[in-house]
Amino acid sequence: MEALVEPGVLTIDTDAGRLHLEALCDDLVRVRHVRPGDALSDRVSYALDPDARWDGAVWDLREDETTLHARTGTLALAVDRVSGAMTVSDVDSGETLAEAGPLNADRPAHDVAL
Repeated sequence: MEALVEPGVLTIDTDAGRLHLEALCDDLVRVRHVRPGDALSDRVSYALDPDARWDGAVWDLREDETTLHARTGTLALAVDRVSGAMTVSDVDSGETLAEAGPLNADRPAHDVAL
């Protein structure tokens, strides 16, 4: 499965739909899940201030057959290319900050609290 990269945005197709990862800054990534057959919503998340402006961040990507590894200056994400399961770690310490199991096309995506 191919990952598409735009400035600050990483899109990963999985069996359960598309993951849209937006690096708002080095230590904040917005994760959205688009179920198969659906389109990415333009609706602003209630969790984000619609007037907020973010500097963005650049993804540093590395991948192997099963996992996409994406880093910003402070966060490291490991995303399973098939299931969408994800781990978020601190770049410097390696400490796991959050983990999310496989995506499910029948219900909302990851429930991750940092």
